[in-house]
Amino acid sequence: MKKIKFYIPALALVAGLSLTTLSCVDDTESSTVTALRGARAEQLKAEAALKNAQAEATKITSEADAALTLAEAKYKEAVAKGEEIQLAKTQAEVDLAVAQAKGDLQKLQISLQTELLALQQALDMAKNGDPVLEDAIDKYKSLIGKVNDLKINIEMAKVDIVGAKGVLAALEVKAPNALESQILFIKHNIADLEVDIAKDTKELAYWNNLVVSNDVKALKAEMTRLKTAEDKINFTELPPLEKAEDAAVTSYNNAVDLLRKFRDNGAMKYTSGWNNELDMMGAVYYSIAELDIEIRNIEVELKNAEVIKTKAEADFAAANAKIDGLHAALKAATAKTVAAQTTYNNALDAQANLPANATPAQVTAAQQAVTAAGVALAAAQTAESDADIAYGDQHTIVITNQNTITAQANIVASYNADLAAMKEVKALYKDDKTPATLEASVKTTLAAKTKAVKAADDKRTEAQVLSDSYDSLEGLTLNGAQLLSEYKPAKIKALELSIADNKDAVAGMNVYIAESKASNTNAVQNQKAIIANLEKQLAQDEADLKVQEKLLEAAKKVVDDKLK
Repeated sequence: MKKIKFYIPALALVAGLSLTTLSCVDDTESSTVTALRGARAEQLKAEAALKNAQAEATKITSEADAALTLAEAKYKEAVAKGEEIQLAKTQAEVDLAVAQAKGDLQKLQISLQTELLALQQALDMAKNGDPVLEDAIDKYKSLIGKVNDLKINIEMAKVDIVGAKGVLAALEVKAPNALESQILFIKHNIADLEVDIAKDTKELAYWNNLVVSNDVKALKAEMTRLKTAEDKINFTELPPLEKAEDAAVTSYNNAVDLLRKFRDNGAMKYTSGWNNELDMMGAVYYSIAELDIEIRNIEVELKNAEVIKTKAEADFAAANAKIDGLHAALKAATAKTVAAQTTYNNALDAQANLPANATPAQVTAAQQAVTAAGVALAAAQTAESDADIAYGDQHTIVITNQNTITAQANIVASYNADLAAMKEVKALYKDDKTPATLEASVKTTLAAKTKAVKAADDKRTEAQVLSDSYDSLEGLTLNGAQLLSEYKPAKIKALELSIADNKDAVAGMNVYIAESKASNTNAVQNQKAIIANLEKQLAQDEADLKVQEKLLEAAKKVVDDKLK
């Protein structure tokens, strides 16, 4: 796993060391109380700011975890649909969420260190010659730094676990070439570790070459040299490198955009798999002749779709022209049926109301009236049914053609878009070597970008080493130059251990990559082991945090009691 290392301010490094004190000066009680009250207020304010920054770190980690949860659902959906490209995009989303969270945490760490320094300075203000209070303050300052580093390390570790679980999710849903994604994730960690190794190596060289001196003037002269060297890098050497870096990144992005446009617009015939969007395995492109055939095929399909659409529009117009007349005929037929029904009902009523002494002629006449009315009603109902069928059939024709028009319009639009895209692709084709040329351009500009970024990063690292060394010496000059002989060996030992640990981690990761390339049958189990190791380290850090927080609380209680 990547070991996260942070450099706390020099004041925190020497916070536990005894300070040189001046002889006591008599003062009034009221001014002492006023000073303590002001120091106490600054302490509370700084503690609140530090707590808010730590809460923000937890929020950043939670957002990364939420991104993973969403991605897991996308993985399963993409696998169900067989969308390999979507799987790659989803993995990229997880990587982006993790990278963004780590970047945010790194920025937040700077804020945390600022708040930490403010709190430590506020505590220094509270020193009043009381040996118990001053001892508690020194312990409190030192423990704050340890707790602060542990909390950030824990949040960083949680983000690393989120990223590792993202890789595991891809493996568990059998994403194509998941092993390559996993190796890519590990290589990112290796790259981060190698940056740390390079920085520590440069800083180690500085401390090894630094001549120990108890002369404060000599230390301040060295600080001036460090500051001058840092300014030279930041204001003279780094700007042109960063300009070249920006240009290289722009060239790479342009090459990537052009290749993506080329592929997205239909130049790629098919691919057998993927590593990522711009590194397809087995990608086969159309030749210019094949592209011309595809364009002609689309043009034929487009013409056919337009013919169908035109006919549907004509049929719709004709059917729509008849629909109003058929609807009017149906209304008229319905009215006749209503009238015939009324006549029939009246005939039935008349027949039923014949007097008991009705003559045979009257009975016969009534019966004939009922029969005639029934025949008329049946004829009216038949006419109404015919009118309803005619209207319904015509309405179906209208709706069918309307749907056909909509569908064909969408098809025509799709064909037009495909045709425009493929013509745009053809415009990019200079010859059949164009796909290879575009891919080569991406690789060339990537190499140039990598080189330019490394050059700028190396200078930035060099400047950071100078800045860190300056901060360390500044802390030593504040507390007495004689501390250098004690501080230097400890600093060298810490750097040597850090370099060794990181080199071991890189070696382990490289061995893992080599073994994984040889056989990926245990990819899921291996990834679970990685997560288990990350979680084990996290648990250890969390346990250590609890211990340090108890010690911190004890020291804080002494300080609070003394400052009440």
